[in-house]
Amino acid sequence: MGIRMRFIICTIMILSTTQTNAALFLRPAVGVGFNSVQGTFYHLGVDLGVHYDENWDVGVGAFYAFGAQPDHDREIGGGPFVAYAYPLTQFLTLQARQDLDYVDQRNPILNGPPPFYTHDSMYGLESATYGGIQIEFTQNFGLALGYRLVVGLSNSSLSDGRSGAVVGIIIGF
Repeated sequence: MGIRMRFIICTIMILSTTQTNAALFLRPAVGVGFNSVQGTFYHLGVDLGVHYDENWDVGVGAFYAFGAQPDHDREIGGGPFVAYAYPLTQFLTLQARQDLDYVDQRNPILNGPPPFYTHDSMYGLESATYGGIQIEFTQNFGLALGYRLVVGLSNSSLSDGRSGAVVGIIIGF
């Protein structure tokens, strides 16, 4: 296990033991979004973290996202996150989340004629900021609507056209 992963796990464990109401969580997520590079894309992810208090979550997440051409249009990433939730009602919550992810990305390139796809591979660090609203149907199931702003940190091309609207299903336990 790498030093970064050990640091993240130790941070989660320290936070979970120093705060009396902190609770560990494992939360899978499925989402659909739209951006100018991928068009409609699908996002599968999982978060492991600490629900620090009624508003704050910290942890580490991983995801796989793909567009219309999964062989030439995908993004795999993971890294630490911090999230803030502000409940408006019992079932409606405003959310903000900041991810710092290392990504392996393939950007689709349309060639032709006849039309065919290839891809350009990129790797690096990106910042993904999400803001939106969550509608909770039950304690462990909800719908999220928002916007994801992506900024390439180690390579500015990582973020080209990757920002956009997202709709997600959130499942937690």
